Amino acid sequence: MPDSADNRSRREFLTRTGIAAGVAAIGSAVASTEALADQQPAGAINAMLPTPSQMQAFLALPDDSPIVMVNLLKFKPDGGQAEYAKYAAGVQPILEKLGAKLLFSGKAQFCLIGQADWDMVALVQYPRKKTLMQMTTSPEYWAIHHHREAGLQGQINYAVVQVDPAVNAAIGAVGVAEFRPGVFRTPDEQFANLPGFEFKPHYKEISGYRMHYLDEGPNDGESILLLHGEPTWCYLYRKMIPVLTTAGYRCVVPDLIGFGRSDKPADKAIHTYKFHVDTVAALVEALNLKNCTLFGQDWGGLIGLRVVTENEARFARIVTSNTGLPTGEEPITAAFLVWKRMSQQMLERGDMPIGSLVAGSAKMPTLQEAYDAPFPDKRFKAGPLMMPQLVPVAPGDPATAANKQAWEVLRKWHKPFLTAFGDGDAITGGAEKIFQREVPGCKGQPQATIKGAGHFIQETHSEELARTIVAFIAQTPSTK
Repeated sequence: MPDSADNRSRREFLTRTGIAAGVAAIGSAVASTEALADQQPAGAINAMLPTPSQMQAFLALPDDSPIVMVNLLKFKPDGGQAEYAKYAAGVQPILEKLGAKLLFSGKAQFCLIGQADWDMVALVQYPRKKTLMQMTTSPEYWAIHHHREAGLQGQINYAVVQVDPAVNAAIGAVGVAEFRPGVFRTPDEQFANLPGFEFKPHYKEISGYRMHYLDEGPNDGESILLLHGEPTWCYLYRKMIPVLTTAGYRCVVPDLIGFGRSDKPADKAIHTYKFHVDTVAALVEALNLKNCTLFGQDWGGLIGLRVVTENEARFARIVTSNTGLPTGEEPITAAFLVWKRMSQQMLERGDMPIGSLVAGSAKMPTLQEAYDAPFPDKRFKAGPLMMPQLVPVAPGDPATAANKQAWEVLRKWHKPFLTAFGDGDAITGGAEKIFQREVPGCKGQPQATIKGAGHFIQETHSEELARTIVAFIAQTPSTK
C-alpha cells in the first residue's frame, strides 16, 4: 500500500518526539494501521498511533495532572479478543511499575445513546502525562505492542485531564470492573485501614493470574504455609501471624485465586478443585518452600493435603483444623449438607453475603467489612460461589480419584501430623478422628481439641491455636 502524506508526517513527528521505541516499531504500527483501512466500515477509527496534530494537542496538556485514557476498542473477528488479552496481560506489570492503574474494563453490551459498535471499554489512569510518555517509549511496551495491533480492528482513545477532586466527588467515583476480559482485580483501596492488618502484600504470577500472599517472619526461619478456606482470605490469620513470627517462623499466607487480593476469574468453570490445588502447588514451588509445615482449615485442608501429598519432599509436618479430605464415599455431616443447599441457592442467585456469613458464624459483627472487602460486588464472587459445590459428596466426583490417591500417601505418612479441631464445629466435626485413625504420623502426637471453638477457629481462638502450632513444631524437630 502506498505511503500517504498523512502517515509519512505522522511517522516523522512521532520519531522526532521519541514516542516510539524506534523507527522500525513506528513503521510497523503505521503499516498495520494502513492495512486495516480497507476492512473498516465507513467512519471507523482504526489508527494505532496518534496523528501529529493529536500528539501536539496531547503535549500541550498540563504536565503534572493525572491523565485518564478512555479506550473504546473493536476486536478483530476470529481471535482478536484472545490476541488483545495477551497484550492486556503483558501491559499490566508495566502499568504497575509506573504507578498507573486500570480503573475500569468491561464489555460493551449495547449502545444506549447514539450509534457505535465497540466490544470493550477501558479506563486507565496515569499519575501524570509524563507517565504515559514513559510507557510508550519503553522497550517492554513495544515488545508486546504487536499483540494490540493483531487484536484490534478499530479504536478511539481519549486523553482526559482528571478533574479537581471536589468536582470528582460531586459526579461520583469511577467504578471498577474487569482487569482484563473475564478477570477481576480488587482495587487496593478496598483493603485500606482494615483493623489489625498492616502486612505488606506480595504477588506471584501463577497460571496466568496474579496470586497474592503474605510473607512474614525471618526468611531463614522454618516456613509455615497457612491456607484459608471458604469464603475467607488471608485476613483470617492476622492474629496468628505475630505469635508464629515471634517464635521464629516464616509465615507464608496465600489468598486462593478468586479470593482476597488475588485475581478473580469470573468464569465459574475455572474454579475446580484441581485448579486450586495446582495454583497453590505452583506458588509453593515458585517460593521454593522446603521443610515446611502445612496448616489448613476448611478448604485450606482439602487443598493443602492434596498439595502436600503431591509434593511430599517439601513438607516436614501437617496440622489440620476443622477440615477433611472427602472422597465422596464417606458420610457427610448434616450441617454441611444444609450449607451446600444454601450455597447452591446463592450460586443460582449469583451472589453471596460473604461478610455477614463469616461475622455471623464467628459471632463477631465487626468482621463483616473485612470479609466483604475483597468483593466490591457480585461479579467478583465466582470463587466463593463455586467452592461449596466442589466438595466431593458422592462416588464418582471429579476429585474422588485424586483424593483417594492422597489418602494412600497419608496412610503411609510417618512425619508428624496434628489435629487441632474446635469442639463446636458442626460442619467438620468427627473428621479429626479419621485422621487420627488412618495417618501413622498422628500416633504419639498431642492431638488438640480447642474448647469453645467453632468453624472459624482462627478468629475466635487465634492465640491458642497459634501457640498449639508453635509447641507442636518445637516438639517435632525436622531431620531435613
